[in-house]
Amino acid sequence: MNPVYVKNEGLAEREFFRRELGLNMLPFVNLNDTFGGSRIAFACTDPRMWATELEMLPKESIIFFLLGNERYDEANLKYLNNFKSLKHVFIHNPPRRCREVGLFSVLGQLSDLPRTLLEPQFYRAWKNAFDFARRSRRIELYYSHSPFPQGYSNRYVFELGLLNLAQEGDNTSLTTLAKLQRNSIPNSGIGFMGQKGSWQRSKLIEKFLSMNEFNVLVTDGWGGLSQGLSTSYAENILENRATLHLPGNISNQSCRYLEVLLLGRLPITPPYTFQDHHYSDYWTERLAGVKKWSYKLISEFVLDISDIEYQQILTQELERVMEELELLKSEVTELLVSR
Repeated sequence: MNPVYVKNEGLAEREFFRRELGLNMLPFVNLNDTFGGSRIAFACTDPRMWATELEMLPKESIIFFLLGNERYDEANLKYLNNFKSLKHVFIHNPPRRCREVGLFSVLGQLSDLPRTLLEPQFYRAWKNAFDFARRSRRIELYYSHSPFPQGYSNRYVFELGLLNLAQEGDNTSLTTLAKLQRNSIPNSGIGFMGQKGSWQRSKLIEKFLSMNEFNVLVTDGWGGLSQGLSTSYAENILENRATLHLPGNISNQSCRYLEVLLLGRLPITPPYTFQDHHYSDYWTERLAGVKKWSYKLISEFVLDISDIEYQQILTQELERVMEELELLKSEVTELLVSR
């Protein structure tokens, strides 16, 4: 496998890099030990930790993976404009298609949580989403770049191992998992396991905790750091017909989307949210009408449709995601071996 060098060995994407992209995360020791004249790959959440290497290496010799970027960090994105050593940058949450006002997400928010219209945080969250979208449209990047998917976390793979759905140390893609789970879709239940997080997320969790069809488990902090040998996260996905995919601190995107799909379930999420007006090409974008902007209405839709229609939607979305992963792997491989 091709190496991708890291200075933070705790990155949560190690399994995804190895299994889906054929990239082995290795600790960076010394530039002379790792660079022999061909292209080299680095991965991190803060590009400044690679300042020396970015400055010293030859023109167009670096393939860079900028991970995290939950807050659409303008400073990090613009920082990379300074280096000719970059051949290409793969970015979590790059500037992309968005809506400044996000009117449809406002309608969805009011459908799910009408009383939040009376809270000051409603207008603060809306303004923040507007500001992020406007700033995103104005960012100018002078290097070749493309979006990088959130993938899935090391913790997720660990739980799959405990459930005998994946083998530790195996390089096999997890995209085969979904094929094993498609014939066992429950008839009911919308699941979720995670921390309360941002204002919008906590409000949605509070609402769904009180509703019978929702099976919501709230954790203190990020569950992956404290779950031990528990398989509660993966089991919550498997035991329910679908799973809520709520926004994080800011961004709509998270590992949960692919993790749910790979276990043969549909993630419940609008095309963009009240908190983040960036599109992510989710399956709900292809739904008709107002229902696709409301978590509750999407959930009702998924609970009401037949298993056949459910399978059709799931299959279509899995095929789209798998095709994107194949294209990404091909692009990464070509960039690393060509000059």
